[in-house]
Amino acid sequence: MPCADRTTTLNLLAIKKSPYLDSLRSSIPRLPVELAAEPDLPRWRQLPLESKIPLDGVPLLARRKLGEALRLDPPQFDTSDPYNYEVRLDYEGLHDPHLTRFFGESEHLREAIVKTGLVSPRFDVKCSLKDYNAYRSYLRTMQAKLMRLELEKRDEMRREKFILDIAERQAAKIIEKLKKDETRNALLKELKLKEEIKLRRIKQKHKELDDRLEALTLSRWKTCERKKLESTLKRESFGRKRAAMAKREQQTLLNTLKEWHERDRRLKKNLETNSAMRRQAKLNEALNKFEKKKLSQEEALEREKLLKDCAVTLKEAFLESYEERMNRDRRKMQELLDEKKKKIVRKIKLRSRSRKSSSCLCRVN
Repeated sequence: MPCADRTTTLNLLAIKKSPYLDSLRSSIPRLPVELAAEPDLPRWRQLPLESKIPLDGVPLLARRKLGEALRLDPPQFDTSDPYNYEVRLDYEGLHDPHLTRFFGESEHLREAIVKTGLVSPRFDVKCSLKDYNAYRSYLRTMQAKLMRLELEKRDEMRREKFILDIAERQAAKIIEKLKKDETRNALLKELKLKEEIKLRRIKQKHKELDDRLEALTLSRWKTCERKKLESTLKRESFGRKRAAMAKREQQTLLNTLKEWHERDRRLKKNLETNSAMRRQAKLNEALNKFEKKKLSQEEALEREKLLKDCAVTLKEAFLESYEERMNRDRRKMQELLDEKKKKIVRKIKLRSRSRKSSSCLCRVN
């Protein structure tokens, strides 16, 4: 793993640095500000403006000289930070440019300010480390804005150059097109001449074709007239033949109708005779059936009469036997009842006697 990290770092170091940013920084005008710090370390001069100075307790840190404004005049009207969110620079009277005349007129005032320690002997206004770093970040933002403006200018110049190149290419194309149009016009003239010659030839051919068509139409008209005459003659002959055929068909139709009438009359006569014979046969058959039915009914009545007589005799015999059996049963039942009555009477008498004897014994005691 450490070998891999080493190779990656070497590869990163071996990457060629683009000189675009250096050229951009060199093209931007330098800010009219010189920061003062005593003692000044050599590494501080190499630090970029966005990095802060880490060491506190430096005896002299100055942003600008006496009477010089902290805020720099922007190259154009800037509305990117209207509420001072990026860098906040409070008002300080020592940096007010309107008071430079006031500070410059009296030497006693300048000496007093230097003695109080607010200003260095070279008239650098002292500040704290926090204000110094904040002012460095402000200068960094101003430098970034200048770089952005320079980039916008370059983009605008590149865009204009691109538009000019496009316009030049279009102009070259238009010139080529005009040259082509000239050659094309010459070719068009030649083509027009050729087309005129072709049109003349075509007109000549059309004229010949028209003459041929007229001759063909005349010959066709003659053939049509001849065919019409032939067709009329054929039609008349066909009409005569059709009339003769119709007459023959009518005669044959009449003959067939007569034959059909005779056949129908014979059939009708045969049907009448056949129907009369069938009616007579049906009548005879019905009479035979009636006679047979009459005989069968008489025989059935005789059988019923015999059966009734037999049933009556059987019923009488059954009733007589039934009455005898019932009389026997009645006599037996009567005898049984008499015996039961006698037994009951005996029991009652015995009970009465036993009661009387028991009552007498009780009295004696």
